[in-house]
Amino acid sequence: HDDHHHDDDHDDHHHDDDDHDHDHDHEHGDYDPHVWVDPVLAQTCVDNIADGLAEADPDNADDYYDNAEAYKNELQDLHEQFESALAHKHIDTLVLAGHDSLQYLAERYDFEIHSPQGVSPQDEATTSDIIDSIELVNELGISHVTYDYFESDNLAQQIVAESDAEEVATLTPAEGSTPEWNDDGWGYIEQMEEINLPTLEAALDAH
Repeated sequence: HDDHHHDDDHDDHHHDDDDHDHDHDHEHGDYDPHVWVDPVLAQTCVDNIADGLAEADPDNADDYYDNAEAYKNELQDLHEQFESALAHKHIDTLVLAGHDSLQYLAERYDFEIHSPQGVSPQDEATTSDIIDSIELVNELGISHVTYDYFESDNLAQQIVAESDAEEVATLTPAEGSTPEWNDDGWGYIEQMEEINLPTLEAALDAH
């Protein structure tokens, strides 16, 4: 009887996950502005910027479009790096202990994001959310709990300390910078290549 009860709990757990995924998709459509984290969608952003600049400054329109094409080629190369690196991942769920700003990236490269918080930086994780995250980490054998570079790592550290995970790892929504990154000449592509890609490879066991 106990085993049967455990199975019921297990089914309920997955049912809750399904509900979470449904809400997650809904939030994505309504609230997540971070479209640029997907290198393919970022190319459309570049086109839109070039169109706006060309309209405002027609005399230099050719230069804007040439620069846009060159940058879109870099973005396409970036996309192919991610696609190749994550093609053989062994884990399909990323635990992001911070606000969920990488949904478009997850959709592009076919993984799920479990966030105890949600899309808004103002959202706070509840005790129940944290327990769910710890259980998920243990259930899926997740070794890395990720967090946003520009946010606190306290929640990620707590989940690692109370679960079987081994370490925290940083991600960035590529919407900010640091003096060090500026000194190194890092922009969007470098943040994606040097921070997000290695972290995703580790967290999704894609090595």
